[in-house]
Amino acid sequence: MRKLVCFLITLIIVLTGVTLTFGGTSETTERDVTYETVEIVQGDTLWEICEEYRCDGESTQECVERVMEFNNMHSDAIRFGQKIIVPVMY
Repeated sequence: MRKLVCFLITLIIVLTGVTLTFGGTSETTERDVTYETVEIVQGDTLWEICEEYRCDGESTQECVERVMEFNNMHSDAIRFGQKIIVPVMY
C-alpha cells in the first residue's frame, strides 16, 4: 500500500511539473501592433516617449529596449528633428 501511495504522489508531482512546463497557460499572447512615427521635438527623451507609448504590463525600460532594437539604435540618445518608429502593442 505504501508503494502505491508513493507511486501516486510521484506521478502527480511529475504530471504537474510537465503540465506547468509545457501545457500551462502562456504569458505570451498575440497582440495587435500598430506603428507610430514620432518626430522628436526639443526636450524629448526616449524614456518620456516610451512612458507614453509603453504596453500594459511593460516597464519603461523594456519599452526603451524594444524601440531601440526596432530602430537599430545603439543608445537612447535622440536628436531634435529625428523620426523614430514606435511599435505600439494592444
